Amino acid sequence: KHMRKFFNKLLGLVCGFAICILLTGKTYSQCMTYPIDIQDRITGSQVIIEGRIISQVPFWNSNMDFIYTSNILEVYKVFKGGITTNQVEIITEGGTIGNYFIKAEPALEFRLNDVGVFFGIPASQLNNNSPFAATHQFEGLASNQSFIRYDLTSFEAVDPFNVFNDIVVDIYQYFTSVTGQSYTEVIPFTLA
Repeated sequence: KHMRKFFNKLLGLVCGFAICILLTGKTYSQCMTYPIDIQDRITGSQVIIEGRIISQVPFWNSNMDFIYTSNILEVYKVFKGGITTNQVEIITEGGTIGNYFIKAEPALEFRLNDVGVFFGIPASQLNNNSPFAATHQFEGLASNQSFIRYDLTSFEAVDPFNVFNDIVVDIYQYFTSVTGQSYTEVIPFTLA
Protein backbone atom coordinates (compact mmCIF):
# COMPACT_ATOMS: atom_id res chain seq x y z
CA LYS A 1 0.00 0.00 0.00
CA HIS A 2 2.79 2.42 0.89
CA MET A 3 4.76 1.41 -2.23
CA ARG A 4 1.76 2.10 -4.46
CA LYS A 5 1.32 5.55 -2.86
CA PHE A 6 5.03 6.25 -3.33
CA PHE A 7 4.97 5.25 -7.02
CA ASN A 8 1.83 7.34 -7.67
CA LYS A 9 3.55 10.38 -6.17
CA LEU A 10 6.71 9.67 -8.14
CA LEU A 11 4.70 9.28 -11.35
CA GLY A 12 2.93 12.57 -10.63
CA LEU A 13 6.26 14.35 -10.12
CA VAL A 14 7.75 12.90 -13.30
CA CYS A 15 4.65 13.84 -15.35
CA GLY A 16 4.65 17.34 -13.85
CA PHE A 17 8.35 17.74 -14.62
CA ALA A 18 7.82 16.53 -18.22
CA ILE A 19 4.96 18.99 -18.73
CA CYS A 20 7.13 21.84 -17.40
CA ILE A 21 9.91 20.93 -19.81
CA LEU A 22 7.51 20.78 -22.75
CA LEU A 23 5.95 24.14 -21.89
CA THR A 24 9.35 25.74 -21.36
CA GLY A 25 10.59 24.36 -24.68
CA LYS A 26 7.59 25.85 -26.42
CA THR A 27 8.28 29.27 -24.91
CA TYR A 28 11.92 29.26 -26.01
CA SER A 29 11.10 28.03 -29.51
CA GLN A 30 9.40 31.36 -30.16
CA CYS A 31 12.82 33.02 -29.83
CA MET A 32 14.50 30.93 -32.49
CA THR A 33 16.14 32.64 -35.42
CA TYR A 34 16.65 31.50 -38.97
CA PRO A 35 19.69 32.25 -41.12
CA ILE A 36 19.56 35.37 -43.28
CA ASP A 37 21.75 35.05 -46.34
CA ILE A 38 24.78 37.34 -46.40
CA GLN A 39 23.77 38.76 -49.77
CA ASP A 40 20.33 39.68 -48.38
CA ARG A 41 22.00 41.42 -45.45
CA ILE A 42 24.26 43.35 -47.83
CA THR A 43 21.43 44.50 -50.09
CA GLY A 44 19.04 45.24 -47.18
CA SER A 45 21.44 47.39 -45.18
CA GLN A 46 21.67 51.15 -45.47
CA VAL A 47 25.20 51.05 -44.06
CA ILE A 48 27.84 48.35 -43.82
CA ILE A 49 30.73 49.40 -41.62
CA GLU A 50 33.86 47.69 -40.33
CA GLY A 51 34.97 48.94 -36.95
CA ARG A 52 35.61 48.46 -33.24
CA ILE A 53 33.20 48.98 -30.32
CA ILE A 54 34.93 51.59 -28.15
CA SER A 55 32.16 52.57 -25.73
CA GLN A 56 28.90 51.18 -24.33
CA VAL A 57 26.41 53.22 -22.31
CA PRO A 58 22.88 52.06 -21.40
CA PHE A 59 19.99 54.55 -21.46
CA TRP A 60 16.24 54.64 -20.79
CA ASN A 61 13.81 55.30 -23.60
CA SER A 62 11.70 58.45 -23.35
CA ASN A 63 8.86 56.55 -21.58
CA MET A 64 11.34 55.20 -19.00
CA ASP A 65 10.02 51.66 -19.57
CA PHE A 66 12.79 50.06 -21.65
CA ILE A 67 16.58 50.09 -21.57
CA TYR A 68 18.71 50.39 -24.69
CA THR A 69 22.48 50.48 -25.03
CA SER A 70 24.43 53.04 -27.01
CA ASN A 71 27.43 51.32 -28.63
CA ILE A 72 29.99 53.64 -30.21
CA LEU A 73 31.65 52.10 -33.25
CA GLU A 74 35.01 53.48 -34.35
CA VAL A 75 34.79 53.34 -38.15
CA TYR A 76 37.58 51.61 -40.09
CA LYS A 77 35.99 50.85 -43.47
CA VAL A 78 32.67 51.69 -45.10
CA PHE A 79 31.41 49.09 -47.57
CA LYS A 80 28.03 50.72 -48.11
CA GLY A 81 26.49 54.06 -47.15
CA GLY A 82 27.76 57.61 -47.04
CA ILE A 83 29.50 57.54 -43.66
CA THR A 84 32.63 59.69 -43.61
CA THR A 85 32.92 60.32 -39.85
CA ASN A 86 35.23 58.24 -37.68
CA GLN A 87 32.44 57.14 -35.28
CA VAL A 88 28.77 56.14 -35.41
CA GLU A 89 26.32 55.02 -32.76
CA ILE A 90 24.67 51.60 -32.80
CA ILE A 91 21.64 51.27 -30.55
CA THR A 92 20.84 47.80 -29.21
CA GLU A 93 17.97 46.53 -27.06
CA GLY A 94 18.67 45.76 -23.43
CA GLY A 95 21.16 46.81 -20.81
CA THR A 96 21.66 47.48 -17.13
CA ILE A 97 20.98 50.72 -15.26
CA GLY A 98 21.34 50.50 -11.49
CA ASN A 99 19.23 47.56 -10.31
CA TYR A 100 17.29 47.37 -13.59
CA PHE A 101 18.32 44.81 -16.21
CA ILE A 102 16.67 44.06 -19.55
CA LYS A 103 17.86 41.36 -21.92
CA ALA A 104 16.22 40.96 -25.31
CA GLU A 105 16.46 37.62 -27.14
CA PRO A 106 17.56 37.11 -29.79
CA ALA A 107 19.34 40.41 -29.93
CA LEU A 108 22.43 42.03 -31.29
CA GLU A 109 24.96 42.15 -28.47
CA PHE A 110 28.44 43.62 -28.46
CA ARG A 111 31.38 43.36 -26.11
CA LEU A 112 33.74 46.27 -25.61
CA ASN A 113 36.55 46.10 -28.21
CA ASP A 114 34.63 43.79 -30.56
CA VAL A 115 35.94 44.23 -34.10
CA GLY A 116 33.94 43.27 -37.15
CA VAL A 117 31.42 44.29 -39.77
CA PHE A 118 28.06 45.85 -38.88
CA PHE A 119 24.94 45.77 -41.09
CA GLY A 120 22.79 48.77 -40.19
CA ILE A 121 19.57 50.62 -40.83
CA PRO A 122 18.43 53.95 -39.31
CA ALA A 123 17.64 53.56 -35.60
CA SER A 124 13.94 53.39 -34.78
CA GLN A 125 14.72 54.27 -31.15
CA LEU A 126 16.96 57.33 -31.08
CA ASN A 127 19.20 58.20 -28.17
CA ASN A 128 17.98 61.70 -27.29
CA ASN A 129 21.12 62.39 -25.22
CA SER A 130 23.48 61.34 -27.99
CA PRO A 131 26.16 63.63 -29.38
CA PHE A 132 25.45 61.93 -32.74
CA ALA A 133 22.87 63.25 -35.17
CA ALA A 134 19.97 60.93 -36.01
CA THR A 135 21.67 60.27 -39.37
CA HIS A 136 24.53 58.59 -37.48
CA GLN A 137 22.42 56.47 -35.11
CA PHE A 138 21.78 52.94 -36.37
CA GLU A 139 20.32 49.62 -35.32
CA GLY A 140 21.02 46.18 -36.68
CA LEU A 141 19.30 45.03 -39.85
CA ALA A 142 18.93 41.40 -38.75
CA SER A 143 19.09 41.21 -34.96
CA ASN A 144 21.99 38.99 -33.84
CA GLN A 145 23.02 38.47 -37.49
CA SER A 146 23.81 42.18 -37.88
CA PHE A 147 27.44 41.79 -36.84
CA ILE A 148 30.20 39.57 -38.16
CA ARG A 149 32.76 39.34 -35.34
CA TYR A 150 36.44 39.07 -36.24
CA ASP A 151 38.89 36.74 -34.53
CA LEU A 152 42.12 38.67 -35.00
CA THR A 153 44.20 35.67 -33.92
CA SER A 154 42.93 33.22 -36.56
CA PHE A 155 41.85 35.91 -39.08
CA GLU A 156 38.44 34.27 -39.28
CA ALA A 157 35.10 35.92 -38.74
CA VAL A 158 31.83 34.53 -37.39
CA ASP A 159 28.16 35.31 -37.09
CA PRO A 160 25.52 33.05 -35.50
CA PHE A 161 25.28 30.79 -38.56
CA ASN A 162 28.51 31.22 -40.57
CA VAL A 163 32.27 31.04 -40.31
CA PHE A 164 34.23 33.18 -42.75
CA ASN A 165 37.66 31.54 -43.04
CA ASP A 166 39.41 34.43 -44.76
CA ILE A 167 38.37 38.00 -43.90
CA VAL A 168 40.04 39.49 -46.97
CA VAL A 169 38.43 37.08 -49.46
CA ASP A 170 35.12 36.27 -47.72
CA ILE A 171 34.37 39.79 -46.48
CA TYR A 172 36.39 42.50 -48.23
CA GLN A 173 36.40 41.03 -51.74
CA TYR A 174 32.92 39.49 -51.56
CA PHE A 175 31.26 42.67 -50.23
CA THR A 176 32.99 44.71 -52.93
CA SER A 177 31.71 42.36 -55.64
CA VAL A 178 28.12 42.40 -54.32
CA THR A 179 27.94 46.19 -53.80
CA GLY A 180 29.81 46.93 -57.04
CA GLN A 181 31.99 49.51 -55.32
CA SER A 182 35.25 49.65 -53.41
CA TYR A 183 35.17 50.22 -49.70
CA THR A 184 36.21 53.57 -48.22
CA GLU A 185 38.87 53.54 -45.54
CA VAL A 186 38.12 56.04 -42.76
CA ILE A 187 40.63 55.00 -40.07
CA PRO A 188 43.53 52.79 -41.20
CA PHE A 189 43.21 49.25 -39.86
CA THR A 190 45.15 46.14 -40.77
CA LEU A 191 44.30 42.59 -39.81
CA ALA A 192 47.90 41.54 -39.13
